[in-house]
Amino acid sequence: MKDTIKTHLWDQDFELGIEIQQYSVGGGIALFLHCIENGEAVEPFANLTVNLPSYHTGGTKAFVDTNNFPQALDLIEKNNLGHWTGELAQSGFCAYPKVEFDMQEVGKYILNQSMFDKIVSQKAGVER
Repeated sequence: MKDTIKTHLWDQDFELGIEIQQYSVGGGIALFLHCIENGEAVEPFANLTVNLPSYHTGGTKAFVDTNNFPQALDLIEKNNLGHWTGELAQSGFCAYPKVEFDMQEVGKYILNQSMFDKIVSQKAGVER
């Protein structure tokens, strides 16, 4: 991890890192935030993405979990992690925004570099 995302939420300051995985159903990218203390990930903070396998994401796009983390889209935009594509996916009572992530920016905060490298190399050939 090269840096941390610094944010102020719920009257507290947080330093966050990003873990990347790949959803087993649908194959989309999965991004999770972890609290960082003294340069180490100490506990999960929030899921940044949600898996909606009935909706195609492809490449570096994913649906953002604004249901459980309403500040997610704002955090993504303020830290240049990606941009909203304008698309929404409905699931239950929530409409989730689809974001195209800037993997170069995401990579600045990544906790699991080898998984990041593997997923980015796989996604590089996928049409967006």
